[in-house]
Amino acid sequence: MIDAARRSATHDADRAPYGAVLLAMAAVTLAGTLQSTGGVLTPIGLLGISVLLAELWTARIIWNSGTSPFSNALMLGAVGLQIPLLINDPLTSLMSSATRQQYVMFVLAGGATSILLLVVAPRAQRLLLAISAAFAFAIGVTVINGLPRPQIDVLQFQTESARALLRGISPYSITFHDPYSAAESAQFYGPGVSVGGVLKFGYPYMPLTLMLALPGYLAGDVRYASLGAVVVASILIARARPSRSSTIAALLLLLTPALPFMVLVAWSDTYVVLLLAAVWYAQCRAPRLVPYVIGLLFASKQYLVIATPLILLLIPRPWSAMALWRFAWRTAAAGSFVTLPFLVWDFAGFMHSVVWLQFRQPFRHDALSYLAWLNPAQPGKWLVLPFLLTGGTVGVLLRGSTRRAVSFPLALGLSMLPFFAFNKQAFFNYYFFILGCVCCAIASESALAVTLAPDIITVQRDETPEPLPLQSGQAL
Repeated sequence: MIDAARRSATHDADRAPYGAVLLAMAAVTLAGTLQSTGGVLTPIGLLGISVLLAELWTARIIWNSGTSPFSNALMLGAVGLQIPLLINDPLTSLMSSATRQQYVMFVLAGGATSILLLVVAPRAQRLLLAISAAFAFAIGVTVINGLPRPQIDVLQFQTESARALLRGISPYSITFHDPYSAAESAQFYGPGVSVGGVLKFGYPYMPLTLMLALPGYLAGDVRYASLGAVVVASILIARARPSRSSTIAALLLLLTPALPFMVLVAWSDTYVVLLLAAVWYAQCRAPRLVPYVIGLLFASKQYLVIATPLILLLIPRPWSAMALWRFAWRTAAAGSFVTLPFLVWDFAGFMHSVVWLQFRQPFRHDALSYLAWLNPAQPGKWLVLPFLLTGGTVGVLLRGSTRRAVSFPLALGLSMLPFFAFNKQAFFNYYFFILGCVCCAIASESALAVTLAPDIITVQRDETPEPLPLQSGQAL
């Protein structure tokens, strides 16, 4: 009986819901927007973000409207749309002829491998995923080694902070050389941050991202770790609840046109996407680890604190004080384990670099944000807006989850998107995190649609099924 249930679930999972197709198109919309604009303010960029908002909310609204045997073919078509975007990436113009040929070969090979998903048996999907992951990794390595090393602060922050940490020096006690001109520095940093060509702060991100970057530094370049994070995240998305839909979701992330630029400059948001995928994997494969993994996720990036209430979606209902406490202390313990040692090591440096520096960041007129487009005379008065919009979105999703389940990745993406889109700073890396949410949501919402479907074969009471993921507070 259990095997029958599994076969039924697998079959239905290959009939993805209509909302999954819309999310796949949202992933392409966002990736294409980021690639064409570089993640800065343009009319096309704002149009793309507006379309993205509409796609995500429409997907949320129509999710239970049914499934189609053609959904996966349509989603794979979305993967196919990404291939020409990857081939014509603006970065390729900086490559030598031989390097560009190699790059194009890897992209075409990855695209050809993905097409086979329509015809191969489920057992072969794991092999295809591994091949696609290898080609994606090769694409990233080609970008890292085939392009000049960019003079960008984030790559400098990670490299020098990793070096300091391995020498036993707190990464929050060091300073950095300002890689920009005086005019650029005035635009990028707050007043008094760059003094005499020296940036007066240490590592400006959470310590967990630095620890995740260390393997890349030891391998010769921190960007290898950033690339590896995306590859591993894709594998976790696909293998959490194996199905054709989840594998396509992984391919959307592996072959996204946003990958080359993201890897080139080593933005730390790739590690946040990795941890989000790990949360989904833990839900499916090791539910008892979910509180610890979610603690690591929320300890990876400062902006995630605004979405903390969404953790309630991961706790089975009906909620009790004891259940909430057990989940909360485990989450806090995991986050503290990777953060507190650095806080104690250099409290003043940590608070200055990780917390107070964020409040001193200037209003960026080039941010891919509606607020930057409106360009108010006194932008400081509007900075409460993204917090209000995100808080309202979180409240709507939590309230709506009592009537219709919503996966944590989709809720997180829906909540954080207005926070970025109406903020004083919003660039390529911020929206890449949204892209990760969308890809995780395709897999998790598809699995949720199958799990909650009324026609799934039930298991007899005297049999014990394998644990299914907990979604929207429902014990499945």
